[in-house]
Amino acid sequence: MQRFDLEKDKSDFSHVELDRMLPHFDMILSCVGTTVFLPEDYQYFKPGVILASASSSDVEFSAVHLRKQVPQTTDVHADIDVQGKNGVIHLLNAGFPLNFDGSRQLIPLDKIQLTEALLYSASCIAATGNHPNGIVPLDTHLQNQLITLFIALQENKEAALSALKQLNF
Repeated sequence: MQRFDLEKDKSDFSHVELDRMLPHFDMILSCVGTTVFLPEDYQYFKPGVILASASSSDVEFSAVHLRKQVPQTTDVHADIDVQGKNGVIHLLNAGFPLNFDGSRQLIPLDKIQLTEALLYSASCIAATGNHPNGIVPLDTHLQNQLITLFIALQENKEAALSALKQLNF
């Protein structure tokens, strides 16, 4: 296994060698959350290469470009095979992160509930008001109440119940 990183001291080879090294990799796993490979880089991949993302998005391999080359499917998490200049490119999970598998929840509820509460609150605000296009700030008071409740839940469930009773929605 060899590593490549934008920080040269974390790489096993120099940046100028990347194009030369790509034909030797059977699998490329990326977890940087930013575009690493553009469509013009596909020519350097080894035939039959497997591309897998472990980040928070589908951008590392310009996956949208690869998805456009295969017939549309209702399974957004299907593995896809694309014919490249040098052979087939296997894109796991349609380029989406492997932990985005369509399951209900991978993060324990006590760790993700603040995020879910903030998203739900924003959805309710969006559904109940007329807002201009663009970013609409979440009500600061509501946000602070949710954060206080989340901290209380992490520290003490009884304190959380008390904080919950004090919320005025």
